[in-house]
Formats: sequence, structure tokens, C-alpha cells
Amino acid sequence: MLLSRRELTAAAIAPLVAPLGYWLALTVYGFARWLAQHEQSGLAFPSLGELARPLGLILLVGAPVAWVAALAGIPIYLAVRGADRLLDWRRRVTLLIIGTAIGLLVALLMEPGLRGELVSIPFPPWLGAILGAAVVGTFLRLLAR
Repeated sequence: MLLSRRELTAAAIAPLVAPLGYWLALTVYGFARWLAQHEQSGLAFPSLGELARPLGLILLVGAPVAWVAALAGIPIYLAVRGADRLLDWRRRVTLLIIGTAIGLLVALLMEPGLRGELVSIPFPPWLGAILGAAVVGTFLRLLAR
């Protein structure tokens, strides 16, 4: 078997960090904008439901994209892990760098498609890189348990 049960579980769960992290980044950005503009515009603070509403759409679009990106990373993980199934610090750093690169690539490929006439969804490459590294970090953390 190429992947152990623990590795399969980690590979299924860790990619969900990307859409959750994206939602968190948008929420923090929106909160910062609200802080800067609420006194001038009189905007009320959004309710918990209004804050959570975009999460469903982000998960609907982001989870499959994150899982496909993770599938692309599994052969790389297997090559880096090697037959001894050990992950020393050099291999972990290599995986983090590769995860960062995959996240950056996903953001670069998706960003033009997320710009529309009616609605545009910001997905800067630097955020994709951070989310890619976060997915790999979560994957490695789940393996360490």
C-alpha cells in the first residue's frame, strides 16, 4: 500500500485548511475595512450569519480545488518520503516549499477566472502560497499524531 491509513486521513483532511484559511483571511480583511469605515458610513457590524454565509460557497468551490491540488502533491510526497517512511527536518522543509509552490500555482491559475463582470473574488498569489504551506503544515502535523 502506497499510503498508510494515517496518511490517507491526513491527505483528506489537511486540504480543507485552504478554503477555511481563505474564508478567515476574507473575514479579517472585511473586519479591518469595517473598523476603518464604520464611523463615516454608519455600517452596522455584520451578524454571525452574515460572516458565515460566504463559508459555504468558499467550501463548495475551494474544497474540490484543494483536494485536486493535494492529489498533485501526493506523488511528490511519496518521492520525498522515500521507502524508509521517515520525514526528517530536511524532507519536511522540502514538502513545505513544494506546498508553497503548489498553492502559488493554484492561485495564479485561478485568479483570472475569479474576476468577473458581476462579482470578483480576490485570490492573490501570496495568499495561495501561504495557504499551500498551511495545508502541508497541517498534513505533517496530522502525521505526527
